[in-house]
Formats: sequence, C-alpha cells, structure tokens
Amino acid sequence: MCWKHVVDHLGYGVKTGLPYVWRNERGDAVESLRKKWEGKGSMKLMEKSVPFFESLKLPESAVTVEDCVVELAKAVKEQLGSGDPAFTQAADAMVNWVQLWSEVNSSG
Repeated sequence: MCWKHVVDHLGYGVKTGLPYVWRNERGDAVESLRKKWEGKGSMKLMEKSVPFFESLKLPESAVTVEDCVVELAKAVKEQLGSGDPAFTQAADAMVNWVQLWSEVNSSG
C-alpha cells in the first residue's frame, strides 16, 4: 500500500487488483482467521492502515520517491504510531531506507 500510494501521488501508471486471499490449507477457515486476528498477525494492522491510506494526502512538495517516503513515514508515525509499535518501526525503517538509498546513489 505504501508504494502504491507513492506512485499514485507521483502520477505513474501502476495498476493493482483487488486484494484477495488464496487458502489451500485444510481446516476451518473462520477459526484460522480468528487465530490470525487475535495473534500477532497483520489483520489488526490492516484494519488500521487501510483507512489511513484511503485518507492520506501527500503534500505537493513531495516530488521524488524519497520525498514521498519521508512524508509517508512522518504521517505513519504521527497518526498510527501511538496505536501499535509496529507502525513506528515501519516508519523508522522507511526513513532508514531513504538514507541508505541516498548514500548508495551518492557514492557513485
């Protein structure tokens, strides 16, 4: 979702399909989903992140991928970070990615 939001903001033509779940495990699908919801899975995080991305508007001043990722990280940390430490960790990782990317590209 992060990268889709960035490329949409920058005006690149990237298409994605609707999310879907392919399940080839045996057993009760509802029980499996309940365990993933209650456990340390991504289901709870998705419940918070989908509305976040639906309402997020990156500033017009963000004109490069790096600018967008930094702005995205800032918004994630400010709006979602207090609810779950995974969001703060993700935001920090996004900023670290930009820093590393910049270092690699500037070293020639």
